[in-house]
Amino acid sequence: MLNLFPFLKNGEVKINYTAEVRADNSYGDEDGDDDDDDDNDDNDGCPEGTWLNGCGECWSDFGICSNPEDPEEPDEPTDCNGDIGGSASDINPCQECMGGNTGIYNCPEDPEEPEEPEEPNNPPVENPCAEFGSSASMAACGCIGGSSGRTECPPDPCDQAAQAAGTAATNLFNNVEVQSKLLQTGSVVPGFPESGFSIRQSATDGSISTSAIETGTPNSVNITNYQNSIADVHVHANSNYPPSATDIFSLAEISFFGDPPNLNTSFVVGNDGTQYAITVTDQSKMTAFYNQMNGAVDPVTNNMNPTTALGQIFENSYDYFLNQMNYSPRDAFERATAAILEDSGISLLKAPPISPPATNSDFKKIGVDKSTDSNGNTTFNASDCP
Repeated sequence: MLNLFPFLKNGEVKINYTAEVRADNSYGDEDGDDDDDDDNDDNDGCPEGTWLNGCGECWSDFGICSNPEDPEEPDEPTDCNGDIGGSASDINPCQECMGGNTGIYNCPEDPEEPEEPEEPNNPPVENPCAEFGSSASMAACGCIGGSSGRTECPPDPCDQAAQAAGTAATNLFNNVEVQSKLLQTGSVVPGFPESGFSIRQSATDGSISTSAIETGTPNSVNITNYQNSIADVHVHANSNYPPSATDIFSLAEISFFGDPPNLNTSFVVGNDGTQYAITVTDQSKMTAFYNQMNGAVDPVTNNMNPTTALGQIFENSYDYFLNQMNYSPRDAFERATAAILEDSGISLLKAPPISPPATNSDFKKIGVDKSTDSNGNTTFNASDCP
């Protein structure tokens, strides 16, 4: 016997059927024929006494499916902001997520492109040393490199030794004892012979004293120095010229032999009151200079022998300052003297004219800077301590 059972699935009426179970637990049609029932031959994997319904469940009773295979309802879509059912969208001219819960309702403004900085309109800088070639450049001492004749600046003319020498000479020359004795030399009276004295220092208390004044010829004077002599002074009564080559060689010889041991300065006063000092600042360099100068002094003129190397430097620098720089003969002689003393270990110092007794002399080093270009042309320039 075939039993039909209607049920509702997915909004449609479905019909399930089953066969009557016989007393011998066999299945069959009402007429008792055994047909191959394709749904129930193997009981569809359900336990005995149950059958598979249209919902895919094993039933032992009849009814409506307890878990119909309804298709799952699709989830609500999310917007571009990640909100379920939201209304934000990125379909807009700027293709940005806007609207809905984004809080953004307008396309952002494009950032302004930074303006390109204007190129400075600086005119080309002229090389002040162009006359010596493109590789020449300006340095603290002037042009170097190229055909300037100098690859670097010369040593500082006002180095520590030169400044110390100027200070020491100033303090010694301004001493009251020295100024008092200087007044007695008659330094400003033309026609007098040269005169001078020694400056001595006590080894006990460091006090300064002077020796008796000694006189010589109109062009020279010999001064007696003592073991405690530290300097000497002589007056050029008939000229205002700086120390002669003989004056320089005498100081170098005293320092070279160390007799007296502490004498390292010699003062020269011109008949116009101009004051000079030559002082040893580097014993090693002075020794080399002394050996070079020995035999380079003309005993007749008391100046440099022009046939020697030092004499050539003196003559060339004197001529340059006199004729190229329009210096006076005395000033050209002063610069030529400074030229031969460059890097000699002896400094040439100068103080403005005074009328003794005075205590305001201020000695400063005067020097000369020499350079030679690629063509062999030599130039000289004054290079003094300020």
